[in-house]
Amino acid sequence: MSISINSLINEISQIKSIHNLLAEIEETIIKQIAFDSRAVLKDYNCAFFCIKGENTDGHDYIKSAIEAGSKVIIADLKNQAKLNSLNELNNSVVFIYVQNVRKALAEASNLFYGKPSHHLSLIGITGTNGKTTTTHLTAQILSALSEHKIGLVGTLGSKIYKNGKCLKFLGEGSGRTTPEAPELQAQFAEMLKEKCSHIVMEVSSHALEQDRVFASKFEVAVFTNLTQDHLDYHLTMDNYFAAKSKLFSMLGTDGKAIINIDSEWGIKLKETLDNSNTKIFTYSILEQKADLKAQNTEFSVQGIKAEIIANNLEKIKVRLPLDGSFNLYNCLASLGILLSQKQIKFNLDELIKVLSQVEATAGRFQRVLKPDNKDYLPNCIVDYAHTPDGLENVLKTAREILPETGKLICVFGCGGDRDSTKRPIMGRIAAQYADNIIITSDNPRSEDPNQIISDILTGLSSLEKVIIEADRAEAIKKAIQLANSADIVLIAGKGHENYQIFKNKTIHFDDAEEVLKVYKT
Repeated sequence: MSISINSLINEISQIKSIHNLLAEIEETIIKQIAFDSRAVLKDYNCAFFCIKGENTDGHDYIKSAIEAGSKVIIADLKNQAKLNSLNELNNSVVFIYVQNVRKALAEASNLFYGKPSHHLSLIGITGTNGKTTTTHLTAQILSALSEHKIGLVGTLGSKIYKNGKCLKFLGEGSGRTTPEAPELQAQFAEMLKEKCSHIVMEVSSHALEQDRVFASKFEVAVFTNLTQDHLDYHLTMDNYFAAKSKLFSMLGTDGKAIINIDSEWGIKLKETLDNSNTKIFTYSILEQKADLKAQNTEFSVQGIKAEIIANNLEKIKVRLPLDGSFNLYNCLASLGILLSQKQIKFNLDELIKVLSQVEATAGRFQRVLKPDNKDYLPNCIVDYAHTPDGLENVLKTAREILPETGKLICVFGCGGDRDSTKRPIMGRIAAQYADNIIITSDNPRSEDPNQIISDILTGLSSLEKVIIEADRAEAIKKAIQLANSADIVLIAGKGHENYQIFKNKTIHFDDAEEVLKVYKT
């Protein structure tokens, strides 16, 4: 992929000032876009974007970027006076000053890779919980019922689906739920090259606030829910909601919004969109006026039974191989997306048939299979729940399928360097729903694991049913040893993650693997 400096300048709406643009270099071809000076490639005429992050500022690395071979520097207009001396010293390097560097990076990345989202249908899913499962359900069903490949971008990496199965894994990328703009547009371009007709992606609040998806063309936007998370970054729930809402402002004139109206924030979002041109499609378990709703629900170890009703017309009984009300919401969101597709007309009956055969998503209420002839062991479930609402949902679901004689044991911790206010709340929720709790480490990062545990304990009125074990492997082992065959051990917080982050190191750690180790002893 490549772009001329002149084309780059014509495309970026954020530009306020340009220096050192000589006629003979206007048509210089840019072969790389970067925001990390260490990644700049020599002889690629790199365009270097000065992104300000949490710990570093790209403006401090301009000299390094130029020395590495950058021919264009895109900097914040606020820093223009400070960088004038660099302009004069490097008159063969074009300095472009913009209003918003992140938006400029997104626009440039979109152009550099040929505006890939403009040539297929892009579906964005946002919300605190449910993004990963909903994207995977949608990719499975859509690829099973259409003749095309379907792309997926999210927490579990980038994939291409065909005939209801993952055909190709494109990699984990940066590990972010939503990649930075250059990586994201590169993935879009690869999926377009692979002849994907749709891309379904998770869109995080961080990505929206940091304009990573700016300049992408969304056809459908989905709001799953909004509960406390990331307040270390957003500070307030109103700010968090405002970040999520940005996705819906990016819909075109024929865009569609799929909204969960059992969430008070979903109702608020719908109200803000009512006077727009956006077509709104609502889903619910509680609200009879929703466009898509579930009623007469039953939850058991065999999965979900329910009646699905669309537009008060079609009513179909369904049995799903998934667990809990939260997964029923995810199924409704996915059905809403598919029913909204104008290019491919689906009826509810054929969608339900495929939905009843979907595979569960890794790390989302994932049951770890017991070895043969070891029925005396407890059932262990691994889940990514790392927010108060997420933990409450999975604990409720575990309670719904728990045998009458069984007890529920919960192993969980909270991440370090993240919103600390949710720690006591999660402690209180665990105490409310679990018979026994083992409080342990999650990803402590730079924080003392014992301090995180202490924060969790402040939410508990009693320590009678609590075990404290900072070593996560030992915590999992103790939980399984404490349980019998009628019990469920829920291990929450990390789900699909296969690592654990400490202050000075990151180690391999997989909750499901740890369960299997104990099962085999």
